[in-house]
Amino acid sequence: MSSSNLNALLSEGTSISDFFSDLNVSILQAEANFRSIQVHVDSLLRVLSLLLLKKKAALKAAIESLPRVTVTAEEESYKACSICMEEFDIGSEAREMPCKHRFHSGCVEKWLRLRGSCPLCRYVMPLEEEES
Repeated sequence: MSSSNLNALLSEGTSISDFFSDLNVSILQAEANFRSIQVHVDSLLRVLSLLLLKKKAALKAAIESLPRVTVTAEEESYKACSICMEEFDIGSEAREMPCKHRFHSGCVEKWLRLRGSCPLCRYVMPLEEEES
């Protein structure tokens, strides 16, 4: 904004404080909108990849053999489940894949019944045989 435009706003009775407060609100709204759009795009990309890339399910025995771990406060890298995007509750149970990524038990079990790989790094679990 040029100094003449700012001077015009100030002459209309708008204080510098009000001007920058309004500007800050606009920036915060734009950031919130961007985050919301980003979440929707991520969800759409996951759905699209499920539809376009036919994947085999992980073996039931492989899913059942995933270790059950308790979420502790010290584990900063596991704040949220990357499948549902919900935070882990301290003391709750998670399942740990061989690649060491952790997810809510129900989330990863459902995921692996659809796709036999880690949703983060694509580590491939033992897969069901494809039906003829």
